[in-house]
Amino acid sequence: MTFPILELRRTLIGLLSTGGAFVLAACYGPVRQPVGPVSGVVRDAEGPLPGASVCIRAKGHPDEPGPCAKGGSDGQFTVPRFQSRFPTHEVCASVPAAAAGQPPRETCVPLEPGAGENMVIDLSKNRR
Repeated sequence: MTFPILELRRTLIGLLSTGGAFVLAACYGPVRQPVGPVSGVVRDAEGPLPGASVCIRAKGHPDEPGPCAKGGSDGQFTVPRFQSRFPTHEVCASVPAAAAGQPPRETCVPLEPGAGENMVIDLSKNRR
């Protein structure tokens, strides 16, 4: 009985090629791009809002978690630099009901490329 060495060789090369393709696909998955840092102030018509929560969300993907930061007593916030697989983002700020004696409010503004510093998020313009 003769074992077909040539057939075994072809099968082995095919399996190794397929495995190599899977390894390359796993290593070069979705490209992640750096975003941020994003800093600024959350305010309304009366001035800075202390304790606001500020999160970066992927635009069009509101359920995708993103980094968040808590604003200081002067309304200032900084969300550190992070990696994202999405091309566009928005900065969402919310103030709980107990903060500054106001009802809960939230607004989202687009994060333009290169505009991550000294943002002013004005909650008086949009009440949700």
